[in-house]
Order: sequence, then structure tokens, then C-alpha cells
Amino acid sequence: MTADLGVLERALGHKFHNRELLERALTHKSRIYEKSVDGQSASDNEQLEFLGDAILGFVVSECLVRRYAAYPEGRLSKLKAHLVSAARLHEVAQALDLGEYLFLGRGEEMSGGREKKALLSDAVEALIAAMHLDAGLEAARQFIEMRVVRRTGQSTRRLSPSKFVSARNGRVRPRDCPRRAPGRRPLSKSFNGWPSGSGNKPGIGWAY
Repeated sequence: MTADLGVLERALGHKFHNRELLERALTHKSRIYEKSVDGQSASDNEQLEFLGDAILGFVVSECLVRRYAAYPEGRLSKLKAHLVSAARLHEVAQALDLGEYLFLGRGEEMSGGREKKALLSDAVEALIAAMHLDAGLEAARQFIEMRVVRRTGQSTRRLSPSKFVSARNGRVRPRDCPRRAPGRRPLSKSFNGWPSGSGNKPGIGWAY
């Protein structure tokens, strides 16, 4: 890896007192496996990811309650689901060019690991934990508010509660399921009324 970690620190808005925490947050388990084979000891970022996930959820929840005191719990939950989702963290990682700083094993490197959504979003959570351990919750909070919750106002307008039906596992799904036309009812799956030679297979038909 040739990227300068000092550049990343400036983008994070935090200079690490313990640089090892930063390096650990950027280290994927594939790199650790190769080091252990070579007889070197090191730690990957999975435990930091675990801690960072909890810190992220807490800080985002607190921030939303402070900013939108009049919102009902359901609307706050939808906003939170969006802000802590893998998709949102991937956006944060891309803005930081985080893939350039990851420590990966050779196999992961060759398979495009620096651009994988899961690796990048996990690394953001690990970085949040690393900042917390290095300088306390306030350091992590500043990063989260600057990078993750920065555009909450826009998110609020986009995530109108009337347009979404669930936010399970960080995925907010639009209420865009097609409706059948009025006055028609589906026939059974065994319906086979297509003309001979039409090339169509038996399936669901509509009756008036």
C-alpha cells in the first residue's frame, strides 16, 4: 500500500496519537491470514467494526433526536436506518477514497477488494471505533456528524414516511409494488389459454 495515511487523517479530521489503531482499522482479515502464515502477528479490523457499529448507532440516534425533536419514533427510525446502512457508509468511504488505504491480502487485492462495498462500509465503522479509542467519543462524534449525518436535511426530504414501508437491515424499501388494474382478478397458475404456437408459457392470466 502506497497511500499516505497522513492524507487520510486530514480527510478524517483527526490525527491519531496511536497510529497503530488507524492501521488496524484499515486491516482486512485476509492480510492477517497471510501475515500469520509468514510468522508475523497482527490484528484485523473486525473487533473495531463491532465497536464502531454500536458507536455509530448511538451517535446517529442522539443527533437525530436533537435535530428533529418533533419527529415520531417511526420517522426517526427510518432516517437512522438510512444513515447507518451499508449504502450510506459506502458513500462515506468513497468520499474519503478509503479503498486506497486498505491493507488487504493478495487474494482480496486481486479480486477487487478495494472497491467492495462490504469491505469499505466495514472499514468506516472500524475507523469510528479507532477514533473513539484514540481520543474519546467526541472525536468519533465529530467525524460522524461531519461525514455521515452531514446531509440529514436532504435525507429527511427524500425519506418521506409515506413512501417507505420498512427499514429492516438498513434497507429502506419504496412502496412501489405494482397494483393490478381495477375490475380484474388473477386466474389460477394453471391457466393455459394462450393460442397455439404463440410461444407463451402457462402462467397467471387476468379475467374481467
